[in-house]
Amino acid sequence: MEDTVGFEPSNPAMVVEEESAYENSSSPEKFLAMTKHFYSITSVLEANLEEKAKLYRDVSLRHIFLLNNIHYMTRKVLKSELKHIFGDKWNRKHAWKFQQQATEYERSTWLPVLSFLKDDGGSGSGSGSGSGSRSLRPRERFQGFNTAFEEVYKAQTGWLISDERLREDVRTKASMWVIQAYRSFYSRHENRVSERYIKYSTDDFEKLLLDLFAGSSKSLNNSYRR
Repeated sequence: MEDTVGFEPSNPAMVVEEESAYENSSSPEKFLAMTKHFYSITSVLEANLEEKAKLYRDVSLRHIFLLNNIHYMTRKVLKSELKHIFGDKWNRKHAWKFQQQATEYERSTWLPVLSFLKDDGGSGSGSGSGSGSRSLRPRERFQGFNTAFEEVYKAQTGWLISDERLREDVRTKASMWVIQAYRSFYSRHENRVSERYIKYSTDDFEKLLLDLFAGSSKSLNNSYRR
């Protein structure tokens, strides 16, 4: 299965015809019936998306898939007459839903990576995690973090968030997680670790994180240095 995940409405006519449907709902009874109809469609669509997300083995990719699709659906509603049918409550609920997927993505991706930088010996879980990092020396923490970051970079540069604003928001939050933790760890241990183990600077990470979610997989080779 490809790592670039996007969205196509299962019923394109819903988007094309919603304005005329809205205009033809002259009575409260028709409007209520139409509202129930659209609620039913979106409920089925969301259930299908949840099932499709389970096909991705990578938990972080599941969250990106749902983030993409819920954001797309919510944006389409807000930019059309459907916003009057679904109402503010639905709109707020779905804005919260795609924000929740963004938060879950951040946790599933970056907590295991950043566990290498926790002096209290946090233990991560999943691919590239810092399991057992409690006993690692600072240089080993740098090495473990570098490897984990490179695994994320290789995978997630190949993933796609097509909406530019959403893509930048997710990148910015990832940058805040990574750079703050790395800068703090580096300042505590830079005098205790040889330069050869300190592979990246904070400026490097700022640039590298801008490559995520562009839909073109990249790798960091072993010659990359500050």
